[in-house]
Amino acid sequence: MQYESKGVGMSLQEIPKSGLQAFVAELAKRHGIQYVRTGSSALAQVITKLADDEVVPDETEKLIIALKRAKVIDGREMRVMLSRYLDEVPTKKPVNPEAPPNYDYSASARIARSSVEVSCEADT
Repeated sequence: MQYESKGVGMSLQEIPKSGLQAFVAELAKRHGIQYVRTGSSALAQVITKLADDEVVPDETEKLIIALKRAKVIDGREMRVMLSRYLDEVPTKKPVNPEAPPNYDYSASARIARSSVEVSCEADT
């Protein structure tokens, strides 16, 4: 089943299940895409801090956001890339040392908590 993107026409099957850092870097390079911090990025960071959470995207996450902004990928492809990438990177240490012991650091939970930032940044 082919999934037609609004961008490059990538099927979801073409997004690898591992090696996302290299895949994303190559895709961004091929399209001349770089991450640029915007006013929406700053606003999203403030909102997440006010929610007593802190989301600090790494370079690969920033490139995924930049690919979405440039319409190289669509929202569905962005979510798949982020999910697969976060599944393969080690869980980041909690920023809040007062977080409950059962705090969920899984990729899906991190995506849910960071959805405000990603949505704000990707829409600009």
